[in-house]
Amino acid sequence: MPRLFLPVFVQPDVEEATISFYEHVLDSPRRPPLVSSTLHVRIIPVAQVLVIAGEPEALDRISEVAATFVVDSLAETRDRLRSGGAIIFSAPGQVAPAQADAGASLNPSSLYARHPDGTLAEYVQHDRPS
Repeated sequence: MPRLFLPVFVQPDVEEATISFYEHVLDSPRRPPLVSSTLHVRIIPVAQVLVIAGEPEALDRISEVAATFVVDSLAETRDRLRSGGAIIFSAPGQVAPAQADAGASLNPSSLYARHPDGTLAEYVQHDRPS
């Protein structure tokens, strides 16, 4: 079953206040941040919220994404999206792995899809090393 994450886009000057707010409201600590050198953002998970911090230029490219789904199989998800009428914006492919501050290592693949209702969503598959 896919896991759903809500992205919250912020500029660096309000990053810490935003993280603290979600930690307090959701009674959940932040997890180690990821830094995407490709997107030029920091991604800080707090429960099911992804606080995504970056400069306006970096956020402009991704701020339309309404949700991030972590799925078991990106290939199967791509096929289901297409058969359901979604438009795939980028084909599944390896993206530069984000660098985790705590040393977590993931090999992510992702795609973006425009749903029939107009929603733009990101779909991510993380292959965790054994």
